[in-house]
Amino acid sequence: MSAKCEDCSGSGREMPAVLLGGSRDCPTCNGSGFIQSSATRHINLITRLDAASEPSRELDREICKAFHAATGKTIDFLVYTESLDAAIAFVREMLPGWHWRVDYREAVVWRGNTMTSGKSKQPAIALLIAALRAAEEESK
Repeated sequence: MSAKCEDCSGSGREMPAVLLGGSRDCPTCNGSGFIQSSATRHINLITRLDAASEPSRELDREICKAFHAATGKTIDFLVYTESLDAAIAFVREMLPGWHWRVDYREAVVWRGNTMTSGKSKQPAIALLIAALRAAEEESK
């Protein structure tokens, strides 16, 4: 099942069923009616993850949207912010060929000379922050 955003018409792109729930769930405009770049979406999501003190299903949904917007592919709706295994799966899908490391409350992802990090009380969230920062760097 899929639909198009009523605000921006999804730039003609269909949204997978996991992303449905109203125009605010559009991976192209995020409900603003204006097309956002991948970097803008990543920055907004990184800010929300930085502020998160615990796992969040809403953030898990935003992670799926960010992945879809960046790659045009869909991924399973998992508990990315709660499960380190799910966060690792996200990194492998979003950043093929990148390496990662998680130490207690800090995570690092790198490839070649490019390295980004993330910090959180939740190791999975720290890894997601690092991965989204790396994806932001890749999109520049």
